[in-house]
Amino acid sequence: MAAKKLVFLLDDMPILSKLYSEVLARHGYDTAIVTSSDEAYSDLLKRPKKPACLVLDVNVMGSMTGIELCKKLRDEPDYQRVPIIMLTANPSCEEDARTAGADAFFTKPCKLDAFVEVIDAVTAI
Repeated sequence: MAAKKLVFLLDDMPILSKLYSEVLARHGYDTAIVTSSDEAYSDLLKRPKKPACLVLDVNVMGSMTGIELCKKLRDEPDYQRVPIIMLTANPSCEEDARTAGADAFFTKPCKLDAFVEVIDAVTAI
């Protein structure tokens, strides 16, 4: 049996992280959840196996926004090709997220079926 793909979630709202995690688990994914950009960056850099996909909220605790974290990760050789999906309640930052290297963008609250479809698509490669 193939190992489950890991989706790494950064969101400062635990209830949303739990919801996303439960929905993704029903679709065969494992998840790792962090709540701050600094914790996310540190955790991701020391992982021996990279996640199949990153889901980053824009407005999070820590020294960086999710967009700044996305840009910083894109500068890391190990994360140049890992799919990154940005989430935010603020639709006006989509262009900034895409410029930073995001592969997809969702405005919260997002439709969970569309969210899973995009994760399926970006992790299928």
